[in-house]
Amino acid sequence: MPFNETVIGLTQYSVNAYASTATTIVPGTAVKLDTLPVGIKADEIFFKVSVASPTDVFFGVVGLNKNLTDKSTQRVVMANAALMPVLLNAAGTKYDYFKVKTADGKFEKAVTGETSDVQLMESAMKGELCWARPMRVKI
Repeated sequence: MPFNETVIGLTQYSVNAYASTATTIVPGTAVKLDTLPVGIKADEIFFKVSVASPTDVFFGVVGLNKNLTDKSTQRVVMANAALMPVLLNAAGTKYDYFKVKTADGKFEKAVTGETSDVQLMESAMKGELCWARPMRVKI
């Protein structure tokens, strides 16, 4: 089934954020939280995030509107969302458990002994966006 980006509204589950470093992060990429909003000046009222690796705490994924950079804000869908778009590094089928497994924040199938980050809600191929629900389950 092709990815349909209008299947759910993500506004209530997302926050505005900047990238912490001079990098471009594409939609569906897993991110970790670096800094909470701390002040009232221009860039201090936004979350600051960076690409999540397998050892980081999964905060959410970059929203669908545009790429996330250190120069412009983008919505980040937090890990408490009902559904979230995830970028796959390996093909998966509906109801497979996936976790962040690459240094560039992409998701791969969780294997025995690992704790998943999301459960796929549709089948997708490598490199595609896929709807998933956050689900931490020990496999």
